[in-house]
Amino acid sequence: MKTPLNISGQSLISCPVGVLAKQSLRHQVALFWHTLRQVYAGCAGARSKILLVENSLATELRVKGLAWRDELGAPYVIAKPY
Repeated sequence: MKTPLNISGQSLISCPVGVLAKQSLRHQVALFWHTLRQVYAGCAGARSKILLVENSLATELRVKGLAWRDELGAPYVIAKPY
């Protein structure tokens, strides 16, 4: 296995964006976070922040039961939709 990259500083390199109402988002975020930890190891949290949007349409219901995002351990921000 390759060793993690050593990059100095606290530069944000990746900011994926997704809508919480989309079921596939959970798997995409998990894959993203797993890969980032493989590359940056302990620095992964300083290198990324996941932007989650509550819903994209006024007619969409707000998602309940989002314990998975805390269990993931990735840094995230939840934005208002409009």
